[in-house]
Amino acid sequence: MTTDREDGRRVSSLVLAGVLVVAVVAAVLLFGVERAPDLPDLAEVDGPTPPARIAWTEHDGGETCLHLASPDGTVTEPWCGEPGGDLLGWEGDGAVLLQLWEVEPTVRAVDVETGASTTRPADSGEGTALHHPEEPVQPARGDGELLVEHGGVEVWRTDAPASYEIVTTVASPDGTWVALVDNAERLLVVEADGGSRPRVWAHGVPPQVPVWEG
Repeated sequence: MTTDREDGRRVSSLVLAGVLVVAVVAAVLLFGVERAPDLPDLAEVDGPTPPARIAWTEHDGGETCLHLASPDGTVTEPWCGEPGGDLLGWEGDGAVLLQLWEVEPTVRAVDVETGASTTRPADSGEGTALHHPEEPVQPARGDGELLVEHGGVEVWRTDAPASYEIVTTVASPDGTWVALVDNAERLLVVEADGGSRPRVWAHGVPPQVPVWEG
């Protein structure tokens, strides 16, 4: 038969063990994991905003979903549907074009405002290659830093662990902004003249080249 004092000691031991577990987990998270550079979200900071919207796709759970980030920092998912849909580009009426995975070249046009979509045979030359501008931004490393340049201009310099990478980059059609996707699944955006630090435009973005509107 245990006494109240013994019961109290057992409870104290359990509490102490729980505190130690939490402390160990916190230490691992704090010191044992290399973190991506800390950056604010686009909507959290006043300042210049990107000149246009940008789109990307995600293939998950048997569906292809179209995602859209707007200059004000909002992110929407205007359409999800059957699998298939590499991004081709934008049409003048604000529709995003996706290449369907079919025997005959086929294109799906998605209205990003309503989510309505239509399919059609691909025009001559359409659906044969992704229509992206060249990727002029070349990340480089040195002395524990990540350096990103665009057109000979330093866009971003930051301390970063060796495991942190910029997966892909693409400049806006007017050349004034650059979108970057990192291996922390973040879509970053930064002014091409290096006038401000990058901001996080969206989270959970797969490693691909997003497509600017325009």
